[in-house]
Amino acid sequence: MGQLCNLTTSFCDTSVNKCVPRLADGEKCTAKGQCASRVCDTGNTDTCIAPGPQKCEYVPAGCAFVGMPRDSVGWSLVAGALALGAALRRRRAARIVAG
Repeated sequence: MGQLCNLTTSFCDTSVNKCVPRLADGEKCTAKGQCASRVCDTGNTDTCIAPGPQKCEYVPAGCAFVGMPRDSVGWSLVAGALALGAALRRRRAARIVAG
């Protein structure tokens, strides 16, 4: 089974079929996904470069697709809400049966 890459900090280098760290500005590249800045100047220098003056620096944002740590507050809140909902449903069902 292949190794999973953390796509925030690395990419799959198909030439060696391994996850490798994203490249810093000035390093040689062949595609934007290889660069930490997400900008590879394939039309001119074939190097990773910083985004232009009107562009934002790439900053990875946490989202559901990337994955949220299981020990985070968000997961605790979701688990608590589910448990509360289940308890209320059981209580309501018990009242209907007894009623």
